[in-house]
Amino acid sequence: MRAVIPKFKGTSLRSKIIVILSIVVGGYAISDHLIQRMTVLKTFEELEHSKAQKATVRVKKALEDELEVLDGRAIDWAQADGTAEFIEKKRPSFELQRLSDGVLDREGLDLLYFCDSKGSVVWGEYYHSDLGASSTTQRLERLPPVGETLPGELLTGWRPEDIARGIIRDQRGFLDTELGPLLVCTRTVARSSGAGGRCGIVVLGRFLTTQMIEDVEDRTEAVRVEAWFHEPETSPAKEREYVASFNGRPLIIEQDEDWLQVYHLIDARLGPNQLLLSAEVDREISYLGNVTVEHALKSTLAAGLVLLFVLIGLLQKTVLSPISSLMKNAVRIGADDTANVRFDLSREDEIGVLSREFDQMMEKLAASRAALVDTAREAGKSEIASGILHNVGNVLNSVNVSSSMLAKKAEALATSDLEALNGIITENSEDLSTFIADDPRGKHFPPFLNALTEQMALGKAGIVDEIQSLSQGIDRIRDLVNSQQEFVSRKEVIESVDVTALADHALAVCENVDSFHRGFHVKCEYTELPKVPIDRYKTLEILVNLIQNSRHAMESSESELHELTVRVHAPDEGHVCFEVSDTGIGIDAEQMQRVFDHGYTTKANGHGFGLHSAANAATEMNGSLSAHSDGPGQGARFVLEIPTRVSQETL
Repeated sequence: MRAVIPKFKGTSLRSKIIVILSIVVGGYAISDHLIQRMTVLKTFEELEHSKAQKATVRVKKALEDELEVLDGRAIDWAQADGTAEFIEKKRPSFELQRLSDGVLDREGLDLLYFCDSKGSVVWGEYYHSDLGASSTTQRLERLPPVGETLPGELLTGWRPEDIARGIIRDQRGFLDTELGPLLVCTRTVARSSGAGGRCGIVVLGRFLTTQMIEDVEDRTEAVRVEAWFHEPETSPAKEREYVASFNGRPLIIEQDEDWLQVYHLIDARLGPNQLLLSAEVDREISYLGNVTVEHALKSTLAAGLVLLFVLIGLLQKTVLSPISSLMKNAVRIGADDTANVRFDLSREDEIGVLSREFDQMMEKLAASRAALVDTAREAGKSEIASGILHNVGNVLNSVNVSSSMLAKKAEALATSDLEALNGIITENSEDLSTFIADDPRGKHFPPFLNALTEQMALGKAGIVDEIQSLSQGIDRIRDLVNSQQEFVSRKEVIESVDVTALADHALAVCENVDSFHRGFHVKCEYTELPKVPIDRYKTLEILVNLIQNSRHAMESSESELHELTVRVHAPDEGHVCFEVSDTGIGIDAEQMQRVFDHGYTTKANGHGFGLHSAANAATEMNGSLSAHSDGPGQGARFVLEIPTRVSQETL
């Protein structure tokens, strides 16, 4: 018979290895990605912040350069010929006639003042191109008109110690005005007579206009540059905190995914308030960092997949294929008991050792199987003998009853009356007619003979019936012995059987129904069925076993109700069902698990073969035998179901 290798119902080893390797590769890729995000992206962020810091420093440096250039021009104006004379005489010389011809536009200035040594404005003019405001249209408190004095921070400085000294000196820085921050440089002008000392001050200024900011942005990587003076009373808390803890480094804030907001502080101011500088720097470095990390993740995944396929291929070749072959051979052995299975692996590793051990194990298994077959044959002979004894024992019960009844009926025959009658007839044989006619005893001869004849006839009929029952039992014993002798070679005998009559026959075999123990009640519930094709003898054996088992269970029960019920019905068109139920001692849950086991019995004189044999016989007919009970003292019910349409292969 060809072995059918069953499909593997669980998760295969190959699938488990693929899942585990996939998890390892995926876990490695994810962990590597997280590490890169924590390390590589942090490095990119540091580079980005460094770039932002440098950009802001360059903006600050650009403004300081503008202030440096403005200071150089202030020096030129202070040292120009005619400047001292112009301030001393309060009138322009020939060289300074250009002051009235748009000097601010021509010189690229927003403010130009000439003051005397006390700071009083001799000549001055300013203009703010963003606002269109000039000295002729708008006056500012910190930019006085001609005749008034410059603010003190442009003369002596804004610090209290400078004001206390009262010494006019050169100033350079950023001045807070109503028109915004103003880059201012002041330079003292020496006297024209050469006597030494100062005769006045030249003041040059440029407003932090849009054009100047655009020029600064063009020279740096920053955009949207702004500058304003910090007002402690009205500024935001974050701005106040930054100014209070300023350590020379800018403040960098991540505005969104595309821009950084950077703040810096400029200390070169002409007043108590700090000048804050703000600029925005793009986050291109962070973007490149994210792209780099994503590409690294893809590269890691690709490399992991390649590694996964390589590992799976190597495992498939070196481990999985040999193990799969070993599994298939083991399944073949389990499926058809084939011992001719060998490995042919010329390997020196663990799998090679396993294959050689497997071959040696199969050789030992073949030898063990041969010994087991011999043992099984002997056990089979013993089981056949046990079957014969058990089934013959069941029939002998009926034979014993019949022989006992035969003996009782033979003893009950009126042979003594017949002998007495024969003696009287012998005594009066010479004149028998006179004796019958005249003797009082002879007058009773006719009715006595009639009664004796009827009694002898009834006794003969009973003896004949018992002899027939005894003959049937002996024939049954002969059939059992013959069937067991032919058990190994014969096939099932399927014939059309009246199943209700077969059930009655089983009851009759088990003590002629009417002679059951006192108090027993037999109840038959038969469904009218046509004859069905089944094995008559095996079915009868099973029913006899079940009825005898139920009888013994009721004999052991303390219940007053001893009722045996036999049901015959057809659950469907292709099956016939026999049910034997009783009101006996019942079966508990533990016994129910072993009730059909060979050798298991709860009776003191039992041998545990009847139900086991019945279950085997039911299986041989492709049927089933099952037991049901609600527990101890609740009785039991046995159900035998047999198919009635048997295929040619089982005939």
